[in-house]
Amino acid sequence: MTETDFVLVDGGFETQLRKYVGSGFEGHPLWICRYLVENPESCRKAHQDYIQCGSDMIQTNTYQVTIDGFKKHLGFDREKTLEMIKSAVTICKEAIDIEKFKGHKSSVSTMGLVGPYGAHLNNGCEYAGGVYADDMTITELADWHRPKIEALIEGGSDCLIIATIPSLKEAEAIIEVVKEHPGMKFILSFSAQNEKTISHGEKMSEVAQRCWELAADQILAIGVNCQHPRFSVPLLRSIKEANPNIPLFVKANTTEIFNTTTKEWESADSGRSLQEYCRDWLELGVKYIGGCCRTTVDDISSFREEIRKFKMKNDNTNVVKD
Repeated sequence: MTETDFVLVDGGFETQLRKYVGSGFEGHPLWICRYLVENPESCRKAHQDYIQCGSDMIQTNTYQVTIDGFKKHLGFDREKTLEMIKSAVTICKEAIDIEKFKGHKSSVSTMGLVGPYGAHLNNGCEYAGGVYADDMTITELADWHRPKIEALIEGGSDCLIIATIPSLKEAEAIIEVVKEHPGMKFILSFSAQNEKTISHGEKMSEVAQRCWELAADQILAIGVNCQHPRFSVPLLRSIKEANPNIPLFVKANTTEIFNTTTKEWESADSGRSLQEYCRDWLELGVKYIGGCCRTTVDDISSFREEIRKFKMKNDNTNVVKD
């Protein structure tokens, strides 16, 4: 990777989907993945919005799609749920094809999104430690994740994004499954609520190094998602300092903070804009940059502009050096 080789990932899918479906999914046990069944066209349009603003990669609307959840809340059997997972990949590819037909010239990839086991519990435990993994074996976790991962691959995902993983144990289980498909590349992203450790308590740098050792030939990048951006830079820097060969990934929330008591997003006096944090990521050499909760197409467009300015600055610096 060169210092100007960056990939722009999409932003908060929920945020953009609101443009088409309004509200009403807050607190729903299936969250926004219910719209794969109820309103797939709106899902496609939200993907198109991110393509139009310059995203090089878009992720499927499958964070909270699980066999257990779709059976409990929709009455779907295993096969029907797996078909819905595959349909999420198809929706992304349709969005890409439509925008390509309209004249979009850049290549766009589909990332099959795999969330943690905790997502189907619908209680935020993936952000609060993911302690469920303490009571499960790696084999049990791997067996639980395998059907979804296989469906995303069979559905035609260009790569996978394993997101909001709270513990090394769950990451190791998922890596075990993905390694059963040697040609499949993936991004591995963790949840973290401080500047040093992932949610379960392991050091970010040590977790990244361990995962890299297990699957360096398949990992596109390692990083963090769905946290306040102030945590992202020290976490990513710790990975780089431990092993500069590991490509980095970030998909941070806006500078607001979610109040777990009121279930509302609140303004936080961070003193910095999301765009300023983006400049930090670029200086650090983060390769894959996107947005998570509360981010919109406007944020992704601003990231694209920051990348453009960063490349221009580096190009001018190199010209002077030459």
